Amino acid sequence: MRLTVWTIVITIIAIAIVLVETRILPKDQRKERAAVTAVTALGWLVVLMNLYFPDLPGPNEFVEMSFKPIGHWLTEYAEKRP
Repeated sequence: MRLTVWTIVITIIAIAIVLVETRILPKDQRKERAAVTAVTALGWLVVLMNLYFPDLPGPNEFVEMSFKPIGHWLTEYAEKRP
């Protein structure tokens, strides 16, 4: 029940942000409106993922996981080099 309430609140806030920001922009700036909507939707998704799955790894863990094999390879290469 509690997560549902937070989901509704976050969704209402995200919709309000999009509505306010897009009304400020002139009608002919469609790309800017699309960018505001996309960035807000991405932020909304990240917040909901954090809300429902709090144990997901963060950006630091992702970068470490991605570059760890490269680090091992470079270390081995440096040790083998005369």
